[in-house]
Amino acid sequence: MKTSAKSNIFTYTRDAIWECYGAFLQGDRDAVVCVIGATPLSDVARLALERSFERLEYGESPCVFVSLAGMVAPQTDVVSQAGAVSQTDAAAPQVGELASQANALVSRMSAQDLFTVVEGLDPVVVVAADATSAELLGRAYRAGFNGLRPAKLLGRRALAFTSFESMLCSSTEKQRAWAALKQLAL
Repeated sequence: MKTSAKSNIFTYTRDAIWECYGAFLQGDRDAVVCVIGATPLSDVARLALERSFERLEYGESPCVFVSLAGMVAPQTDVVSQAGAVSQTDAAAPQVGELASQANALVSRMSAQDLFTVVEGLDPVVVVAADATSAELLGRAYRAGFNGLRPAKLLGRRALAFTSFESMLCSSTEKQRAWAALKQLAL
């Protein structure tokens, strides 16, 4: 679907990001918080972040989740598309070939890709959920993170965890994570 840039330039850009990088994204298209992980976060971690940012008055369903490794296994979609293509074109790539190409594309996100995604989504807050995503985010923005202290990324508030998922395993670490997130309150 083509959208006119004259209607809402911010929506147009955000839709273009979802179209290009949709395999890496999950959550609300209009989210104001961008959470980045090396791999997709567990349901427990996603829910904890959603509820935390709701309590911090970022609205309902405030998060979009970016996985550097991709959100979905592309084989299902690629296989069904390949079947349709191979029936109409004898020179079409084989199903396995398409699946392997799609896996290669989905499994990589560069620092420049991450920068493009974050800038296109235009969130108010960016959270790196693990050390890998924090390192790539730091390279993308040429910035560093200092423990659980908020940083600025081109005016956005940002926070980096070493492993948000592991912090949910103990009540003491959960309290530390909550204290860090509270620093991002509106």
